[in-house]
Amino acid sequence: YKQNLNSGPTTSHSSRAQKFDPNKKTQQQKPTIIKNYTKPAIQTPTKKGSPSAAVRPKTAPAPTPTLKDNKNNDSALIEQLKLENESLTTRMESLKKTHNEELRNIRQENFTLTAKITQLTSTNTDEKKEPIPPKQREVHELEKLLDGYQIENEKLCKQVKQIEQQHKQIEQSMFNENEKLRQELIQTKMLLEQYENSNMGAIKKQSSTIVLTNLVNSGNDKTSILTENQQLKNEIIALKNKLTVALNKEQHKVEENDSLRLLDQRRIKDLERQVKELELINRRRQQNSITQVGMVLNPLDDRNQLETKLNKTEEALREKQIIEEKLIHELDALQEKYSLIKQIYTNNEQQTTVNDQFEKQLHDVMTKNKSLTGQSHLRRENERLKNELEKLKTEQLPKPAKSLKRDLETIKLLRTDLERKNDELEKLRALYDAATVQHKSLLAEREREKTRLAIMGNKPYQPDRFTQVLSPIETVHEENEQLKHLVKT
Repeated sequence: YKQNLNSGPTTSHSSRAQKFDPNKKTQQQKPTIIKNYTKPAIQTPTKKGSPSAAVRPKTAPAPTPTLKDNKNNDSALIEQLKLENESLTTRMESLKKTHNEELRNIRQENFTLTAKITQLTSTNTDEKKEPIPPKQREVHELEKLLDGYQIENEKLCKQVKQIEQQHKQIEQSMFNENEKLRQELIQTKMLLEQYENSNMGAIKKQSSTIVLTNLVNSGNDKTSILTENQQLKNEIIALKNKLTVALNKEQHKVEENDSLRLLDQRRIKDLERQVKELELINRRRQQNSITQVGMVLNPLDDRNQLETKLNKTEEALREKQIIEEKLIHELDALQEKYSLIKQIYTNNEQQTTVNDQFEKQLHDVMTKNKSLTGQSHLRRENERLKNELEKLKTEQLPKPAKSLKRDLETIKLLRTDLERKNDELEKLRALYDAATVQHKSLLAEREREKTRLAIMGNKPYQPDRFTQVLSPIETVHEENEQLKHLVKT
């Protein structure tokens, strides 16, 4: 394709290609400038007798928002932000999807256009000699597309073969490692059996002594833990009572402070109202008579007194706020102590649960020891029978022939039983080993199937798919029309 594109045609088609210059088109196009315009301010007509003409009296200041209103506003803002975030995420996802779809469409169009360009460059040289019909051109285009698809299929086949070889190598290495591990397990089992047969008596004695010592230590630990738990519970109850008393006192103080604040606010509002009324009265009197100038000084004195009172009340409020902050710090410290005590109590409860688990483990150990004692009893009986046989052999006293025959028969029976039991044990071990091997092989096969499906997908590979689909001429015409429509759009 690159060679065909680089080698341009020397015919008249080159003149046409020179005429179509996208850079010139961009130079000729002028950008459209949209001027920002401001709307004229529309003056609303005012009537002569409207109150807006005259000076209106000043309204009272807006009431300050409370804590509840602030919390409600904050929660509403948080909910709005969450909804906006969700909407933005959904919008981003939709934009990503559309972007990916557009990229796919553009790539397909580029592929078809490159194929057409190569066809045009190759056919421009032969236009004067023999005019090629449109059907043959379409067939050539489709052949080129098929060649490209076949090349891609060959590449994919090579990649699949490489992956299969890698998987085979990995499987061989895993099989070798599994065989090594099996041999090591068999050796360790043999060593463990030898060690158990040689050191069973010493292990039993040690286990019995360990169990007894653990029982004694667990009893002592339980008593100490119970006493500590009771002490901690008593301390927790006392601290809870103290906390309740302190909280009640602080609640009473806070309520009193709130009531005092409300009273102070009401007094301040009343005093401000009185000051305004006095100022209005003084202004009216000044208009009527100039001799009553001394009356103006009295409201000024009252105003100064009110300012001093306000300053005093502000200082008292600040002191109360400082006291409240101190009480809050004390409450935080008490809460931290309470949390620490709770943690200690939970830790003690965890220790009690651990002790219960330890008792259960001891019970399991005792049951296992009982089972081991049963097995040891059987072994002792076997040893006792062997000793009796040896004694019978060593005895040199003359016995009747019937008793000797019976003893020999019993000996033979016991030997046959022992051999039979040993054979059964060996068979069971062989079955166990075979079952473990089969289980591991099944797991390995499942993992191979999963990896194969993940690589190849559910559909199998079919190299002859394109030839079967594109064999008839009608399908070729339909695809050609679709490609033309895409090029036009």
